[in-house]
Amino acid sequence: MNRRNFLKTGTGAVIGTAAASLGIPSFAQSSGKTLIVIFQRGGADGLSMLVPWGDDLYYNLRPRIAIDQPGSSNGAIRIDDYFGLHPAMQSLQPLLAEGHLAYLPSVHYPDGNQSHFESMQYIEQAIPHQTVSTGWLNRYIQGNPAGGFRASTFDWELDKSLRGVADVVTINDLDDFNLGIGGQREIDVINQLESIYGNTPRVDSGMRRLTHGSGTTAMRYLGLVQSVGDAGPANGASYPDSRYGKRLAQIARLIKANVGLEIATTNIGGWDTHDDQGSGESDGDLSQTLREFSDGIAALYQDLGPEAMRDVIVLTMTEFGRTAEENASRGTDHGAAACWMVVSGADELVAGQHGQWPGLSEDELYRGRYLDWTIDYRDIMGEILNRQLGVADPGSVIPDHTFTPPGLFS
Repeated sequence: MNRRNFLKTGTGAVIGTAAASLGIPSFAQSSGKTLIVIFQRGGADGLSMLVPWGDDLYYNLRPRIAIDQPGSSNGAIRIDDYFGLHPAMQSLQPLLAEGHLAYLPSVHYPDGNQSHFESMQYIEQAIPHQTVSTGWLNRYIQGNPAGGFRASTFDWELDKSLRGVADVVTINDLDDFNLGIGGQREIDVINQLESIYGNTPRVDSGMRRLTHGSGTTAMRYLGLVQSVGDAGPANGASYPDSRYGKRLAQIARLIKANVGLEIATTNIGGWDTHDDQGSGESDGDLSQTLREFSDGIAALYQDLGPEAMRDVIVLTMTEFGRTAEENASRGTDHGAAACWMVVSGADELVAGQHGQWPGLSEDELYRGRYLDWTIDYRDIMGEILNRQLGVADPGSVIPDHTFTPPGLFS
């Protein structure tokens, strides 16, 4: 296999891009911690994920797609006198009850954008209403250089949050992350390629430096994968039979292998529910997506076990929520504030609701039709950077923002 073909179509895409005008911060590495970011792409309906069943206005706004009150057939799973989980999210209820799940029902940013592409970009780069070439997680890695299997997107292409000058990899399938040779011969070839890529380029050029850095990183990751093995889920965990489920299982596999995985990102689609969204029935479009989403997180927690989950944080996010009122097609359109979640076994996690509820009356809705935001998404990222990844000053990673931590950790 020649170098060009390996870097273009091989086991992992190693990507580095210019850091634009943003500087590279410097701080100490937080050892043994892992952050898993799950992006719900398409704009997940927070008013179905976290159902405000105690408010009659919710049922007035959604006469055909609202989730019934707790106790009803396909009704919400009661959290308190106001909120409940969608019935398809049953697998997360034990985590909430045991103090391992926090929810933030109204997350967004000022002057929210209803474009999928732009809103996803603003969130993943952690800088709204601008275009920069680096994501917030890549900027963290830049200021925290270290070896090991640092960071990866588990999907077809690198997530924007991990794009930047720090070398990371994309892995579509860990089982295919190899040279296709097998056995000792594959290990020998990897060692040879690592030696080749490790040589300093004779000619100083951007492309040669990129090839040198990308190739060296790819070989290092390949070598680490050889030590992972193919052990299946532990503790009786059963992941959804989907790409999303398989990728979460492989993230857990790397964490259990102790190869140094610090950041993992992955995605789940199916949230752009403009029509026939469904309500609480089990075969509804949104119900099926919510079940897959929730069952994957619950399986990850069970697979890793309570002890390992003390050092793991799962952060879920989406580019925006949906309109508070249903549309004529029994669906919802692009909105503003969305529901984000944090799952962890850390004793310091403060479970339950975070952020003030903005309300559903017309004068409380943003522009009269969108759930308003009360938590800036950068505050969530900043608190996680500080508490999970050891960043003393989150402003070194997320510039031009005054942080107000939502209090996810005690």
